[in-house]
Amino acid sequence: MNKNYYKEEVSKLNLDFADNKIKNFSPIISKNFVKDKEKFSSFWKSCIYLVKNLSNKKKLNNKDKKKITDLNLISTLSKKIFLTDYSNIIYEKATKKRLNYIRVEDLVYEANKIIPYLNPTKDQIKAEKKNNYQIKLE
Repeated sequence: MNKNYYKEEVSKLNLDFADNKIKNFSPIISKNFVKDKEKFSSFWKSCIYLVKNLSNKKKLNNKDKKKITDLNLISTLSKKIFLTDYSNIIYEKATKKRLNYIRVEDLVYEANKIIPYLNPTKDQIKAEKKNNYQIKLE
């Protein structure tokens, strides 16, 4: 996974509805963890809030569903790029240099403390489960 693949995939999408922060995002890794953490987290936050705004409608039309799918795609691609370089650092921090064992489900939340917006929060997961349950009932 690299920035060229990201750019190629993004070029296939219509992101006219998104702000410039999302449209112009470049997933280049600087090799500076703190700098990249801020840059990528800010991007993911923008994606999450736009998805949330699009999802707030009572009934989503196909265009809105496509926008949400596209935002999730570019967010996921950027996370893969970020994690390719920084997953070991995140794991080291989460486990206190591998001295503490952490269950996988807890590791997800611990990683979010280190890198905001990397993973869904507990509340987002609960809401998603509730939403999926409601959809199955309809």
